[in-house]
Amino acid sequence: MRKIWVFLLFIVMNSHLSAEKLKISQDANLRSEPNKNSKSIKVLLGGTICEGELFQDNNDWYKVIVDGDVGFVHKSLINTPFSLGSFTKKHPLLMRIAFIIFLIIIIKMGRNSKCPRCNKWFAEIKLSKNLIDSEGHYSTIDRTDIKRNSQGEKIGTIERKEQVHMTTDIYRQNCKCRFCGYKYSYKTRETYEG
Repeated sequence: MRKIWVFLLFIVMNSHLSAEKLKISQDANLRSEPNKNSKSIKVLLGGTICEGELFQDNNDWYKVIVDGDVGFVHKSLINTPFSLGSFTKKHPLLMRIAFIIFLIIIIKMGRNSKCPRCNKWFAEIKLSKNLIDSEGHYSTIDRTDIKRNSQGEKIGTIERKEQVHMTTDIYRQNCKCRFCGYKYSYKTRETYEG
């Protein structure tokens, strides 16, 4: 399991390193430098497929490779299909935030399934769940009723508070560690109206 997460982390972190497939949207000059005044290497016809990536020093230009020639094409002349690499380059802060959220979720999942004996994460195998006790209580909830006219058309809503009977079931969750085989249990609660 750990190898899979490391592999996924490697892919996400290095997705910006690969060149992407690009399509020239209309006839364009392949230029020697990333500016409109530089020498034209050759003219690329609209519809030409090439490989390239957004030039890091000037985000208005793509550095592309066409038939062995390396040059620059303005981004307004290129159609880019969505790829993780191009999205990462265009939105690096958003990708970092998404990656941090992803890591927090993984860490929380791992810690929540930690074995109490060997302390290894992602260790929990659920074996059985047994009902121990059931408790009843009342709770106040908000309800929204729909008012209708004689034709059945909605004419408004009414907000009201209602006391309802709630039931909380207490379960014993029996588990086993996938690494050391230790068997353990803990209590869980499920609350529902009824």
